[in-house]
Amino acid sequence: LEVYYASGDANSARAALGTLFKDLEYVEAEHAVPAYRWLAEIIGRWEWSGLHNRLYPFIFERLRAMNAHQDSIRVSLAWLHSMAQSSDHIAVDALAEQILEDASQIGEEAFLAEQLARNAAELIQARVEMHYDLLSGEFYLPDLNGTTQPLVETLSIPVHLLTLAEHLAVSTGQKLTELRVARIILWVVYETRERLAELLNHWLPVHQDDVPVRLAEIVELLNNTFFGVDQVEAVTEKVIVLAGELGLEQVMGDTIYGALDRHLPGAVQRAGTLFEMARDAYGNVGDAYGLITLHLIETRHFAQTGQNPDEIVEAGLKE
Repeated sequence: LEVYYASGDANSARAALGTLFKDLEYVEAEHAVPAYRWLAEIIGRWEWSGLHNRLYPFIFERLRAMNAHQDSIRVSLAWLHSMAQSSDHIAVDALAEQILEDASQIGEEAFLAEQLARNAAELIQARVEMHYDLLSGEFYLPDLNGTTQPLVETLSIPVHLLTLAEHLAVSTGQKLTELRVARIILWVVYETRERLAELLNHWLPVHQDDVPVRLAEIVELLNNTFFGVDQVEAVTEKVIVLAGELGLEQVMGDTIYGALDRHLPGAVQRAGTLFEMARDAYGNVGDAYGLITLHLIETRHFAQTGQNPDEIVEAGLKE
């Protein structure tokens, strides 16, 4: 099947697909379920999008009939992932609503929230990388003056889906699900900010007097949108609070570490308290490496703020 698709022989591939669907009717669920999952992935990668509206619902119903509820949600999300590539907001919203209703009927809202967040984060990361390639000049002439779609528009659907996952996680009332989704959001926002900052650091010194439109859009994106500092600090605080309530001290320590290492304004303002919280968290779980690297960050913070870092260095050496 993959050879046919990869060679461009769509007719032979569809014939093989039909044969597989027929054969899978006679296969036990324990073997059929992973096969259907694999087929959903292959269809998303190779098949013409015009057939997705027929193939994905068919696989979904087969899995639901075998009580493979979480796998049926994964297939629905694969369909949503594929549909998101078309930038059809109305169709994406309609399918997302349908998936939410299906998950609610089988009591899998928490599972859906986390999987939806992961899918949306993957879409964001892929689109940011594509934008980076267009502007970096590494593979193409850099499109700094804007012949391509603005990044904020490119990211609108996956950001919408990620926000939807966040709301769904809150509605489940399960703090662990809420924490997992918040950590996915924090990770993808960090990744996006740092990747786009590479572009700004590369090009802005060259275009100080006349900033190209695409660079100006990135500055706006990093200051006043979902990827702004306010969002980072809000999600960071949420993760710290949830980790504390759930007793997940490693998560708390790592989150505080990330905020302090990146000099988030809110974290810098209460650095003393946060350093103490992170030290206690790492100490309670016995993370010696975390403690040592935290001392290095604290030493740097003391040096940057004009304080004497000698005590921090001594404490780090003792650790």
